[in-house]
Amino acid sequence: ILDYIAYGTDSAKENVLQSHVDYCSKFFNTKIAFEEDALRYISDMAYESGLGFRNVNTLLSSALNKFYYTLKPNQKSRVKKVVIDKKYIVEQLKSK
Repeated sequence: ILDYIAYGTDSAKENVLQSHVDYCSKFFNTKIAFEEDALRYISDMAYESGLGFRNVNTLLSSALNKFYYTLKPNQKSRVKKVVIDKKYIVEQLKSK
């Protein structure tokens, strides 16, 4: 699952991780990056859910939802780059 998160598949029109990176860049003028342990955690959670890759976008969206609301759309943000780590993902998914 981790490879699918990071690289997508031939049949996928868009890489799920890249869609979040692009969204953050386009609407918030902020670059977002993920540490490997964060992606591995999401991958493990998706696998354990029994839904596998189908659950990855849901988990990513849930984990990043609060983050997206703290940024102001279409404005020059003071925040130029954010690195998402496992600790942040765990905290955000725990509150769901």
